[in-house]
Amino acid sequence: MRNNLAAADDIRAALGSETVGKLRAALVPVDCLTCGEEITDEDTLNLAIDDLNVGLYASLHHQECRPSAWVRHSQAEAGSVSFNLTWRACVLVWEAAGVTVLLVNPSCEAAILTQTGTWPRHWRIATLDRFINTEPHLEPSLAQQGAT
Repeated sequence: MRNNLAAADDIRAALGSETVGKLRAALVPVDCLTCGEEITDEDTLNLAIDDLNVGLYASLHHQECRPSAWVRHSQAEAGSVSFNLTWRACVLVWEAAGVTVLLVNPSCEAAILTQTGTWPRHWRIATLDRFINTEPHLEPSLAQQGAT
């Protein structure tokens, strides 16, 4: 990310500089998750953290749209918090398998973080965890087409 990224002191203290650096590298600024407007290279962005009790939701926003802050939600609030995401997809050919693949980035400007230990600053990006243990699924007709 080429944009300037502002992260509040409490965010830096809780996540640590390593995790903030990983978020900076992983997040792709496309649209502000508050106003929905495009993020340009000149925009200064704020890193916001929504603490949902079971994990964190880190997201990018225009500086004027949402402050960089750590917001802790109650359990009741956490169940009703809604988030906007920008996603991108592309179609490419997986030559080794002989099939066409639809590749989707489900979250450009946001990441889910889970704690890896009991001490502060032990966080990892877990946005794609639900997909890691899933086997690729090919429709039988597509698999046969790729083999011919």
